[in-house]
Amino acid sequence: MHEKIMKLTAIYGSIFTLLAMSFMMLYIENRAVTYASDESVSQNESNLIEIISEIDSNSMKKLTIVKKLNAKYVYIPVSEEVMEDDISIVNDYLVNTVTLYFEGMEENYYDINSISGNNDKIKSVLYTYKNGVSIFQIKMTDIYECEIVKKNNSLCLEFQSPRELYDKIIVIDPGHGGTESGNIANGIVEKELNLDIAMKLQSLLSETDIKVYYTRLDDSNPDCEKRVQFANDINADMFISIHAVSKLEDDSMYGIQTVYNSNFFIPRFSSLELADMIEKSVVTLVNGRANGLIMTKEDNVIVSKATIPVALLEVGFLSNKKEALLLGQDEYRMKIAEGIYEGILEAYR
Repeated sequence: MHEKIMKLTAIYGSIFTLLAMSFMMLYIENRAVTYASDESVSQNESNLIEIISEIDSNSMKKLTIVKKLNAKYVYIPVSEEVMEDDISIVNDYLVNTVTLYFEGMEENYYDINSISGNNDKIKSVLYTYKNGVSIFQIKMTDIYECEIVKKNNSLCLEFQSPRELYDKIIVIDPGHGGTESGNIANGIVEKELNLDIAMKLQSLLSETDIKVYYTRLDDSNPDCEKRVQFANDINADMFISIHAVSKLEDDSMYGIQTVYNSNFFIPRFSSLELADMIEKSVVTLVNGRANGLIMTKEDNVIVSKATIPVALLEVGFLSNKKEALLLGQDEYRMKIAEGIYEGILEAYR
């Protein structure tokens, strides 16, 4: 199979044209983004995202929540013109912050109208008004999903932990990003490869009942401590990090390998078992070579500090010309994503 592939026209260079700018509008730097109603982004929402991306928290006004005994929600008063579908949410899970924004209010409205309700899960609320947009930045005490319902002339915000809402939770971590490109060899940039595979995996997992969180879905680079701490804090069922390897001193090396945490063990489902399931599934789908499982070293923060089942999948050697050529193909990367997907499903059986 490799012989045939090598006869194809070389497709090195810009194999991975970085993700379309439209997607960059969907994911603000260093943020995991969800929307109140739909994942698609209208032109209006794109404009709002541009506005809030320019906001400096230091310039925002701190608002006080008036405590209401036995209240279930946080109540934000709004005018009749504000509709539930007009509200957008940016949930930055990695720093426990929700940004809420919508149009239709007067600039000084919250100088005389107070937020009220249950503030037990709230550390602070910051507010600003820009170009007709009301912007709230809500700092939470922990990782919460924010659900919004409009009742009468109030937005009712309910904060629930992921475990209150979902039975199955996983975290996918496309390695590197931003100024940290990872390995680069034979025209392949690791950070782009990792992200592309993660986004293909996203399209597959979106059709399941599994709640999936991603440490990044853009060219940002949350630090490793935040990535693994997020997975730990959310108490995910599993944490899968996607990477690639390069051994320029020995460019004959190729194959797939997986790093696991030998210190973390749950009977019948440890990091070792998760790593084994993921690697076997990927190797089978791509008809590749399995290099086996590797016990993590202490300096590998992503794996060594995980307190949940973790697998760091290294999908191939960029330094190997034949394997780099394979990794440069969209179809091959899709097979890697399908392999990870099948491994995840196997882990839940």
